[in-house]
Amino acid sequence: MTNSEDQSQGAALAKAASVILLCVAAVCAAILVRYAIAGWQLRASGDTGISARAIVLFYVIPAIVCPVFAWIALGSRNAALKANVALAACATVLSLYVLEAAVSVLFPAQSPNAFARNIEAAKRKGIEFDGRPKYEVIAQMRKNGEKAYPQFALSPLFGREQEYFKPGLLPLAGLSGSTVVVCNELGRYMIYRTDEHGFNNPPGLHAAPTDVLMVGGSYVEGECVKPGETSPDVIRASFPRTLNLGMGGTGPLQMLARLREYGRAAKPKVVIWLHNAGDMDGIMGERQTKFLMKYLDPSFRQDLASRQAEVDQALLGMLEKAQAEHEAQRVQELEQIAREEGRWWKHIVFGALRTRLGLMTIADPARKSADRAGEILVEFDRVVKLAKAEAESWGGKLLFAYISNPVMPPVAPEFLPVPILARVEAMGIPAINLHEALVRHPDPASLFALGDNWNHPNEAGYRLIGEALVRRLREDPKLK
Repeated sequence: MTNSEDQSQGAALAKAASVILLCVAAVCAAILVRYAIAGWQLRASGDTGISARAIVLFYVIPAIVCPVFAWIALGSRNAALKANVALAACATVLSLYVLEAAVSVLFPAQSPNAFARNIEAAKRKGIEFDGRPKYEVIAQMRKNGEKAYPQFALSPLFGREQEYFKPGLLPLAGLSGSTVVVCNELGRYMIYRTDEHGFNNPPGLHAAPTDVLMVGGSYVEGECVKPGETSPDVIRASFPRTLNLGMGGTGPLQMLARLREYGRAAKPKVVIWLHNAGDMDGIMGERQTKFLMKYLDPSFRQDLASRQAEVDQALLGMLEKAQAEHEAQRVQELEQIAREEGRWWKHIVFGALRTRLGLMTIADPARKSADRAGEILVEFDRVVKLAKAEAESWGGKLLFAYISNPVMPPVAPEFLPVPILARVEAMGIPAINLHEALVRHPDPASLFALGDNWNHPNEAGYRLIGEALVRRLREDPKLK
């Protein structure tokens, strides 16, 4: 081969290397623009946190690679340098795609829909699972002559409750004496008959005197186990007059409101305020409802217990509308699942790797929670103090029970059990660490539905929670 041919081939290789390097530089520039816009949108939405990994991968590395590769491609006359850097870039990209393929096979992507994930988990465990969406279950029950309704939840209505209820009325519980379909995380739907005020109790427990009243969210209502398997049911075996005021999707302000509306008539000796760490920021959503904020005034009440017929009438229209919305939402969810499953091209942008590394979004949940933690805790203190005063107004006593998922702790350290319980005890409120009861179990994941920590507790989980509370209640002088 002649020198001229060698030079010609060398020039061709250098040119090809330059093209590769310029392509990489262009991709890095596009990444910088894409995530600069994403960062601006994040801040515009009120979120201040970008994760450190996202900063390194989507900002720092592209900002370095883009100008360096562009200079090597356009400014360097060193053909060997161009070829070597281009070869290294190609090898790196190829290695990443091999890793992407391996992650896709070894760690199959979970469905974006929680219900679909539960169906997949049940299939793996050989558990029969009712895969019908909630609205279909309700429609079938109605077809069979049983008037069933979806579970009432106030949180989806925040900021637009006036679309559903007349001025001066904000229901805080479900339809009285009705069949409600709640959720399915164990293979069959949680379905129960509400009491005279729309809660998950046997009838007749609202009349004084009551021994124990539990107020809280889904962990108190008992999602998603059968009636008789909730933690209030476990307590009821030892203290028969135990009243359950739990409703799913509840934050501290709703808990206070329900305690004031339905606790005064029952006059329980002990109120258990069961707070889930995952619901700590619930008050931020509750503040969107100005009517709910009125409960921060100790004298405010709607007298809902004496307005049940009016509440039921308001809820009938709202729940029928919710049933229609459930149907439309389910259609959208199915379409989303189909779109996600058909997105083969997501692997071009390393979708499996990014999912595995938690980089499908640049937001840093820990930073977001830390930014809001101080504001949340100020409101939390205010609400819990009001709840204590409420219980003491009829001669009762408030016990604060805190539960945190043992596998997935709160992202904000301020919301961990020890600081929260210390904070509550400083207010003069006895505190119960339910998190401790969970972590002492040899297999904490087995206490949750289908062993999935994103789910609610199963029967064993609720039994453990109830038994821990019973041990504390038996020591309480109020109940001796």
